[in-house]
Amino acid sequence: MTFTFPIDGLDAPGLTEKEIRRTVRDFVDRYKGTKRVMAWILLPPELSDRAEIARDELYHYSKEQYAKEG
Repeated sequence: MTFTFPIDGLDAPGLTEKEIRRTVRDFVDRYKGTKRVMAWILLPPELSDRAEIARDELYHYSKEQYAKEG
């Protein structure tokens, strides 16, 4: 069974790209050991640029972390 959780904090005012990427990495680091959690990135249309950054970081950072675990 897999669970989906939102990545909290992506809608906070004034986030920089670095902060968005850090938020995603924190989520991955928190749940990667379970291998049963999927991130849910759901932001309003006016934050679509943040969603794009978050998806990019989620894909690349998750891939890197899971490759380390084998």
